[in-house]
Amino acid sequence: MTPLPPAPAPAPPTHVARRMDAQPLKLVARTISGRYGKPFDRHFAYWKVQMDPLYQGVGGLLAGSSLPVLDVGCGTGLLCFYLLEQGVLGPLHGLDFDPQKIAAARKAAEALSNPPVFHQGDARDPWPDISGHVCLLDVLHYLPPDAQASLLTSAARHVAPGGRLVIRTGLKAENWRYRVTLMTDRLMNRLKLMKSPPVSYPEQGALETMLNGAGLQLITARPLNEGTPFNNHLLIFGRGTSLESNLA
Repeated sequence: MTPLPPAPAPAPPTHVARRMDAQPLKLVARTISGRYGKPFDRHFAYWKVQMDPLYQGVGGLLAGSSLPVLDVGCGTGLLCFYLLEQGVLGPLHGLDFDPQKIAAARKAAEALSNPPVFHQGDARDPWPDISGHVCLLDVLHYLPPDAQASLLTSAARHVAPGGRLVIRTGLKAENWRYRVTLMTDRLMNRLKLMKSPPVSYPEQGALETMLNGAGLQLITARPLNEGTPFNNHLLIFGRGTSLESNLA
């Protein structure tokens, strides 16, 4: 009996995955969560990476880029660790004003050979001298409009030519998703999971006006609420029309 030929090797994965299937995502979540020391941080990371569409949305955008990434309001560093797993080639930096979260992020990075760098400080103060991609994720609604404008101006200064400003925020709207977002953010503050209560949710038009004045153009804007009841949106702004490393 003639033996069957061996099965062909599976095709290699594409360099930038827009969405991982459930099993690889679960493995990535397990890898990242295992770096944290405290049980709460481990459980939070494990489920957050899997349940929040933010990580795959931003990871698919920046994977393969060689520009530095600065995550402003990084918390315990989840995005930086996710981008590391996704193949982002440039240096990864996180900035947060909460010293306990920065301490947890630094502790989680200790075993890595090329770890992200985490900076403790207020985003209203001068930022680390980094030019590349900037991420502002779930940050703006904790600030009044004038402080939002100042923060966005600072963010724009750190976006390199070909770089991107990535914003995830709840947008002000007259719908049930907005009301759920507002109630949830208030509850997170009352439970002391977030130090600040929500102050002002921006409107997309106002964000575009402010960032156009700072030299950035809107590339894309879309809801980012898959599998959640929240009114979150992903807005990508860029400096110049060329895309660094074929970012989309």
